[in-house]
Amino acid sequence: MPDAPGLVSVGGGPHAGSVPAAKTLSALAALGCAVAAVRFLLLDDAHLHRVGLGWLIDAVVCAVVFASLVLRRGWSALQAEAVSLLLIGTTLVAQVHADWNSALSSVRFAPFEGFKIVALVVATVVPFRPAVAYALVGICAVMPVVLYALMPAQMRAELPIEAPWTTVIYPLIATGILVHRVRALRMEREMMRASAQREGLERFARVSLAYRDLTNSPLQVIELLRAELSRKHPESKVLLDHLQRSLGRLRGTGEMLSHAEHQVIWTSKEEGFDAAHVIDEYHRAAAR
Repeated sequence: MPDAPGLVSVGGGPHAGSVPAAKTLSALAALGCAVAAVRFLLLDDAHLHRVGLGWLIDAVVCAVVFASLVLRRGWSALQAEAVSLLLIGTTLVAQVHADWNSALSSVRFAPFEGFKIVALVVATVVPFRPAVAYALVGICAVMPVVLYALMPAQMRAELPIEAPWTTVIYPLIATGILVHRVRALRMEREMMRASAQREGLERFARVSLAYRDLTNSPLQVIELLRAELSRKHPESKVLLDHLQRSLGRLRGTGEMLSHAEHQVIWTSKEEGFDAAHVIDEYHRAAAR
């Protein structure tokens, strides 16, 4: 007899897709940082050259990480999440370096752009744990304000009048996206778990019916033998009573197994099935 299935463990947890997300993040970050580096290095300003050098270093780091993710197999979800955190950390450091040195130059610029992008990327691309994701979005909201407060008045004068407050809008939007994303992922996991449990119950029901069908034919033979013995040898009362009790237990088992039938959704191809094959497949799958 098969063992009844228990709770089914389902994949697709919060780390699902971490490795592809890390590859996407590293590729986009390498490309974006390289473009920014070229842009600043071509300008005739010493401060902006330092900005370009910072972005170039970050682009190299992201490119090396991307190559490692592509060439090395077997990255775990936790390792990919750590790599994504590293990329985000280096990008935010490069952004702070860029904003500070850009404010020292005489060129007007759009500050804190990296914080906006990181907040939206965390909310939409990288499948961090909710606590980690909310913390990163919070950092993207707080750091521009802190950086602005640390800047001397002369450097603040070089920033747009709306900075840094418009930057905070992006983390707020990212928070809203993240709330809906976490909720959607939770619902998806619950649906996957329910579907897996349903499939497990249906497999158990099929094998139960297979056992019932295998016992039906011998049961009918035993009933015929008992009837024949009762007719020809009525003096064998002890043996006949023993057979009767055995038949009763077998009938009870068959009725119990029949209760599983409502768990099975039959198709036209499955109206007749090989009971022995069903049982063999069930136990082979359970052994894996």
